[in-house]
Amino acid sequence: MAEDFYTLAAPILPGKLDKWKSLLKEIKGPRKAEYLASRKKMGIKHERAWLQHTPVGDFAIVSFEGKDTSRVIEKFMKSKDPFDKWFAKNIQEIHGIEVSANPPEINELLLDIL
Repeated sequence: MAEDFYTLAAPILPGKLDKWKSLLKEIKGPRKAEYLASRKKMGIKHERAWLQHTPVGDFAIVSFEGKDTSRVIEKFMKSKDPFDKWFAKNIQEIHGIEVSANPPEINELLLDIL
């Protein structure tokens, strides 16, 4: 299977921006090995996250590159890995998304030109 990519936008709940930034520092620092192992298991070769400020609030824009990236959320939901469970708990607190119970709506590609 060829490599592909997946991008999603998740709202950062009011008052949770510092928590999101701390989460990123933690996965780039003391939890980096766990993070990399998790992503490798899910087939992710590269992940990026941007902070988007908008008039209606802040959003995390996240992209994944790897194998079968459209199934990343599904794989994450099924994971029993302690790091993945810790990460999911943070995602729920920061973004209000409970990935372990209800997957967020799958993105619908509407424009792919050039």
